[in-house]
Amino acid sequence: MRRKYLSLLLAFAMCFTFIQPISTYAAEATTTETAWYLTDLLEGDNYGIYPLSWYNDGTMEANVTKDTMSVVVDAMFNKVLTIRGAKKLTKTSPVLADDMTVEEVLKTFYIVVSNLKNYGSVGLEQNKTGAIAYMKDHNIYQGEAALDDICTVEVACAYATRIINYMFNELDAASKGFLWTVKDSDTTVYLLGSIHIASSDIYPFSNQLKNLYANADQLVVEVDLFDQQGIADYTALVAYTDGTTLKDHVSNEVYQEVLAAADKVGVSKDIIVYYKPWFLQSLLLNATMTSGGSDESSDQGLSASSGIDMYFMTFNVLKGLPIDEVEGYLKQGQMLDSFSPELQEYLLASSLASLNAAANTEGENSSQALIKEWLSEWKAGDVVAFTTTYPKDSTVSEEEFPGTAAEYQEYVKLMAEYTDKMFTQRDKGMADYIDKLLKNNGDKTYFMVVGSGHYTGETSVITALEDMGYTVTYAY
Repeated sequence: MRRKYLSLLLAFAMCFTFIQPISTYAAEATTTETAWYLTDLLEGDNYGIYPLSWYNDGTMEANVTKDTMSVVVDAMFNKVLTIRGAKKLTKTSPVLADDMTVEEVLKTFYIVVSNLKNYGSVGLEQNKTGAIAYMKDHNIYQGEAALDDICTVEVACAYATRIINYMFNELDAASKGFLWTVKDSDTTVYLLGSIHIASSDIYPFSNQLKNLYANADQLVVEVDLFDQQGIADYTALVAYTDGTTLKDHVSNEVYQEVLAAADKVGVSKDIIVYYKPWFLQSLLLNATMTSGGSDESSDQGLSASSGIDMYFMTFNVLKGLPIDEVEGYLKQGQMLDSFSPELQEYLLASSLASLNAAANTEGENSSQALIKEWLSEWKAGDVVAFTTTYPKDSTVSEEEFPGTAAEYQEYVKLMAEYTDKMFTQRDKGMADYIDKLLKNNGDKTYFMVVGSGHYTGETSVITALEDMGYTVTYAY
C-alpha cells in the first residue's frame, strides 16, 4: 500500500511541471555571451563534475588553481566510476598546479582517462602519439584555445564535459530515455518521456537522443518554463482572492499541519494560509523530494533544474529558438484548480504525511528512492520496468484501505477524479495535439517532451495514437 501511496503523490511530480527559478547560468544564456565553451558548460552543469556555485563567486572566470583542478579531476574520476565495470587504476597520478596551461590541463585529463579500466574501449590502445593527439582524434580538443594559454576554470570544465560525454557514449553508458517515434508520409514526431525532477546521475544523455533533438525542426514541451506571462497567469490562480483563507477550506487538523510545515517549504505562516491546497501540495512534494540537501544549489541531488524537459528548453533558449507547448502554465493551473475541494484536501493531507515521514528519515527518504528508481529505468530506456513501478491507477484495494467501507467508497471516487483529470483527459489532449502536427504540417520533424507517465498505461498517448491508426515505434 505504501508504494501505491507514493506513486499517487509522485505521479503529480511526474506529470506536472513545477515552477522553479531559472538557474543563473541558464539565464545568462539569453544574453549576448557567445564564448565557444558556453554550450559545453550548459551541458556540463548537469554532470555534477564542478560546483555550480563557481558561477556566482567568480571562480569560473579565474585561472585554474591546484585546488580547482583537484575538484574537477576527483569529480571526473567519480563520475566515470559510475559506468558499469569501470575501475580506477594506480598508474600515474596527475600533477596539479596553479596557472596550468591548456595543454597541461588536457594532459591531466588524459591521465584521468588512462587511469580507468573500463568494460569497453575508449580508444587508448589505438593512441600512440600522446594526450593532445588523443584529444584531437576524439573531438575533445578542436583548437578553440591555444595550447600555451593559461587555462581558465570555465575552459577546463568545458573540456572535462566533453571527455565525460565521449566516454559515456563510447561505453554505451549514456542515458537512453523513454523514446518513441510516430510518423506519417512527411512528418515525424519523436516522443520523449520526461521526469521533471532529476539529478546528475542521468547525465550525459546519449548522442542519439541529443542528435534527434538537434536535428528536429521544433521542440514541443508540456510547459515552456521560460514563459513569463504563463508564470504570471499561473500565479494568479494559486491563492484565494475572495476574502477566504486555507482555514475556510480544509479541516482544522490539516490547517494546523500546514502551519507547522511552513518553515520546511520556505514560506511564512502569514503567506501560506492564502495558498490553495493544490498549490500547497506542489510545494510540499518539492520539499519532500529535495530534502536532505538536495536543493537547487546541489550538484548531486534531485532538483527541477536537472529535469529532462528543462535540459532541452535551456538549449533552445541558448539557440534563440521558439518553444511550443502542449498545455502551458495556465492550462495546467486551471486543471489543478478544477480538483474538487475533497480531492484537494485529500492530496494535501497525503503530501503532509509524506513530508513528515521524510523529516523523520535519515538519508534518502522513500519518495526520493522511488524517483531515483524511475530515473534509473529512464537511463536504461527500460519502459517495461517503469510501467511496473509507475502505476497510473494507484487506488488500493478495500482490504488494504485503513478505513470504513463508506470511507473507501469516497476514496475510490476521489481516485477516479484524480486519474481522469491528471491522466485520461490530458493523455487524450496530447494525442490530439500530435495528430494535428501529423495532419497539418508537411515535411517537418518535432521533438516532443512530456511527462513519462503520459506514454504508459491503457489510456496513454501511445494507446490513443494507435487507436487513431498510427504506428508508434519504441526506440529500444
